[in-house]
Amino acid sequence: MFFQESPSRAQALEKTGGQVRISFRTLALPLFLERVTPPPKAFLLDLGKACGTNIQFFFHRGIRIHVSDFYSALFEHLERNSDTQVLPLASEVWAQPSHADQFDAALCWDIMDYLPVAVAADLGDQIWSAMKKGSTLWALSLSKKNPQLEPPVHFRILDEEELEYYIQPSGPLRRRFHTNSELMKIFRRFQLVHSFILQNGMRELIFSK
Repeated sequence: MFFQESPSRAQALEKTGGQVRISFRTLALPLFLERVTPPPKAFLLDLGKACGTNIQFFFHRGIRIHVSDFYSALFEHLERNSDTQVLPLASEVWAQPSHADQFDAALCWDIMDYLPVAVAADLGDQIWSAMKKGSTLWALSLSKKNPQLEPPVHFRILDEEELEYYIQPSGPLRRRFHTNSELMKIFRRFQLVHSFILQNGMRELIFSK
C-alpha cells in the first residue's frame, strides 16, 4: 500500500491552561468534504469525543452529525475491565441491525489505534453496516512504532486544511501502532481511496463503502 508523503510544514504548538495543543495540516479532510458535501443533508457518524467546534464545522456545511463518543465508552469500559477483547457497543443505537445503512459518512479518527486488530476489525464491520452504499470514512492512525504505548489524543477541526490535537495523559487508554496490512484487515469491508503519511507521524486514510 502506498502512502503519499505530506509536504513539509512545521507543527504549531500552543499552550492553553497548561495543556499543549498541536495544530497540523490535513491532506484528507478536503477530499473527505468533496465526497460528503454534495448529498443534501448528509448524515455523518462521528466516533470521537463531542466537540462543539467540529459539530459547527459540519453544521455550517449542511451536514447532520451524530456523535457516538466511542472514546468515553471505551475509557469507562477499561476502568471496569482491562480486557480490550470486548467492545462496549451493545447499547449503541447506530450499531443495531435496525439502523443499518443510515450514514453517508463516518469520522473514525484514531479509535482503531486503541484496539487489538481482531476487535478493531469487528468494530470496522459494525461501522460498515451502519453506512450507506457509496459512503465515505475518514480515519487517522499512527505511522511509526513506539516502544511505549502512546497516550490518547483528541482532535479538533480548525478549518478545511488544518487540525488540532491535544494529549490526554491520564487514564487507561493507550494508542498502539498498526501496520498497513493490519489496517487493511481492520477496514476489510471498505475500499481504500486515498492515504497519506503526515509529517507528525500520523497516517490519514479515506475509504468508501
